[in-house]
Formats: sequence, structure tokens, C-alpha cells
Amino acid sequence: MPQSSDAIDPLRWLVYLLVGGPLLAWLFVTRQESLRLLIVLITLIFVQDALAGRRYVSAFSVAPSFMLVYVALFSQIVQRRIPRVGVFGPLWMGFLFLAAVGAVVGSLGTGLLLKNIDAYQGVYFEGFFIVLFGLVAVRRDTDLVLFLRQQATFIGLAIALIHFATTATGFRFRNADVTSTDVYYGGVFDNSNALAAYYVMLIPVALSMLARERLSSLWRFFTVVALIAMTGSLVLTGGRSGLIFTVGMCFIALTWSRIGLARGIAVIAAAGVLAFIGFEVMQSVVPDRWLDILGVAEEEGLQSNRFFLIQRYGLMMLQHPVGIGLSVPNFMMKIAEYDIPGVLSSHDIYIDMGLQTGILGLVLFVAMIGIVLIRNRRAFALSADHDQREALLYLFLLLLGYLSNGIFQPIFAVYPKLNNILWLLCGLSLAASDRAFAAHRATSGGERNAEPASLVSSAYAQRA
Repeated sequence: MPQSSDAIDPLRWLVYLLVGGPLLAWLFVTRQESLRLLIVLITLIFVQDALAGRRYVSAFSVAPSFMLVYVALFSQIVQRRIPRVGVFGPLWMGFLFLAAVGAVVGSLGTGLLLKNIDAYQGVYFEGFFIVLFGLVAVRRDTDLVLFLRQQATFIGLAIALIHFATTATGFRFRNADVTSTDVYYGGVFDNSNALAAYYVMLIPVALSMLARERLSSLWRFFTVVALIAMTGSLVLTGGRSGLIFTVGMCFIALTWSRIGLARGIAVIAAAGVLAFIGFEVMQSVVPDRWLDILGVAEEEGLQSNRFFLIQRYGLMMLQHPVGIGLSVPNFMMKIAEYDIPGVLSSHDIYIDMGLQTGILGLVLFVAMIGIVLIRNRRAFALSADHDQREALLYLFLLLLGYLSNGIFQPIFAVYPKLNNILWLLCGLSLAASDRAFAAHRATSGGERNAEPASLVSSAYAQRA
């Protein structure tokens, strides 16, 4: 009988201790902002799904020492000024309130209050904490660009290599996601859908780096290697929506990069060559898994139950405008009523959001995300600084990849690793936009102040 995901695995605990302990210490002492951000990202992805453990109310999970991460991040927040975020702040407060209402309403008469509170803290409160950290994490756009490069190159490469290793060896922690037992196992993300969703975010950024920036030979080498590895890992997930949205986001990235027709043709040709090489590598390195994936892909084609799930869960959302609750048991109690075949998510982040926080909560979520994207594009258009523009573009590609692929994936309600990455990116984008607006105001103000001064000087010259 498979163990609960809350069961303590001594090996996993030891890895958390040996890897997480030094990361936490580094988080307290390092002064380099890009490294601090990288530590937070590594903690979120490789060490633990949530910062303080899965069980908040009833008990602590495998690593109670990770409460120290809260202390470390909070110390950064209180030391720095929160940038201007406009109406994003009030909207977020309303969003948190509606999520709490959904937790309470979903618990009435069910005995699920503790589970809903756990889900609220893991998905919503922790997201609020992460977005606050993102707002104050970086003061210089040079450090932000460096962090985004590291995420799209070194983090992406590490995730892909771990995925290859788990696919080849079959090794997993004892309390890894027991439902992900097929050929689509997703490495450090447990689920292949979540892994593919992250590649939808990372691969277009890595491609844009190669097309837009004058990278050193070493950076370019690692970026190319990471692109090849991430693409191979993406194919190995068997995620059809991940593949489709990755291709679409790559076209968007290349369009905004303005690389020209000749370089565009060269990129397409190189992609074709790499695809052929990847096919041969997969056939040689993991032949059994590769044949399984090809067989399933040929059998299923473009068929999917996503549209049926969206239709049934969408009806559920409309009939429960204040939500049904945040925990998995809340969804379990409803699926039979709506003739849903045992799938505990609509596989659409927007419908899942509406079911958890109510329709008004969904409206606030869309409004907040819209504000982040609109401010990002406005700041990009106003900025003349190279690093600032690169940072804003990469953040926009990351956010757009998450939000577009989320139409067919349950990546918000089900995978807290990606939740926290989403909110971290929102905070970073809002802060970068604020810096761009402030620089533009300073430049515009300087130009306006210069005109009267020149007119006064001219008048004195004429009098003389």
C-alpha cells in the first residue's frame, strides 16, 4: 500500500538537511541579490514544495527547520521599502479574503476545516509572502537579468538532468507523488504536467537570450546545452499542451527579439537538426521509455478529456459562485455529482481558481495578473536601459508562458512549486516596472526643468 505524501522519509529528510541547511545559512548572509534569489528558487524547486512543510496546523512535515526561511525572507522585506504597486495591493488583500471565505464555506458541515486551512496557507498565504519578497528582492536590474539568465540556463539544465536520471533509474523518494508512476514521471516536480509547464516558461527565455544578447562564449555554450536538455526532457514528459505552448511561446520570443529573416531561418534549421539529434539520443539512452511515449502519443493523438473537464467543472463553478473549498476532499465530494471521471481538477487554473475562491476571486486574480502584464509592457516601452528592458521582457515571457499553458493544466491549484514561482515573478515584475517608471519620471522631469533654465540664460544673454 503506498504511503501518504506526508509520511516522513529519512532519506528525504537527510537530503533536506544537507542541502537545505547550507542554503538557509547562505540566504541569511549573502549580499548579492541575484544569488539570494537563486537560493530562494532552489529551495522552492529542489528542496521542498512549500517553505514550512505540508502540514501547518496539525503537525510539521519533514523539515520544520524550514520555518527559518520565513524569518530570512521576512528580514529582507522589513528592511526595504515596498515599491509602488498601484491597486495591486488592495486587489491582493481582497483576493486573500475571498480565498479565506472559500475555505470556510467549503468546510461548512464537512469537517474539512483543518484541510482547507492547510491549503489556504500553502497556496495563498505563502504566495502573499513570496510576492512581498519579490517586490523587495532586487534593487538593480543588472542582478535581476543575471538571476533570470541563471534560471533559464543552470536551473533548467539541472531540472532536465534530474529528470533524465529519474527516468533512467526509476529512483524516487519514498513519499514522492505516488500517482505519477507511469512513463511521464516529472523528476523534481513529481508530475510531468508541472515539469512541462515550467519548460513552457524557461525555453522561450533561453531562446530569447541567444537571439538578443551578446553572451560570452561560456554563457552561450551553457545556454545551448540547457536548451537541448530542456527540450529533450520536455519531449520525455509526453505533455502535449506543454509542447504546443512551448512552440507558440518560442515564436513570440523570436518575434519580439527581432532577429531578422536570415537568423530566423537559421534558428528554425538548427531546431530541426537538434530535434533529429534529440530523437536519436532518446532512442539510444532510454529506448523503452521512448517507445512507450511514442506509442501513447500515436494512440491518443490530439484527443483529450480536457474540454470535457473544463465544461463540467465550469458548470460547477457557475453553480457555486462563492467556491467549494480549497482542499482535495472538497473536489472529491463533488465529482460524482457532476459526472466527472475521478479527476480532481479542471486542468484549467482559471476554473480551479473560481472553484477555490469563488467567481469574484477569479475576477480579482485576472485583474491582478492583468495589472502586472500591462505595467510590464508600459515600462518596457518607456525604458531606454538595456538591462531593464531585458529583465522586463524575460519576466513577461515567463509569466505569459505560465498563464497561457495554465488554460489546459492544473498548475496553480495542484503544484505549489509553480504557485510560488508565479508570485515571485509577479513581485519581481512589479518592482522592475516601478524602477522603469521612476527612471522615466526622473528623465522627463530633468528635461522639463532644463527648458526654463535655458530660457532664463538666453534672456540674461540678450540683456547683456
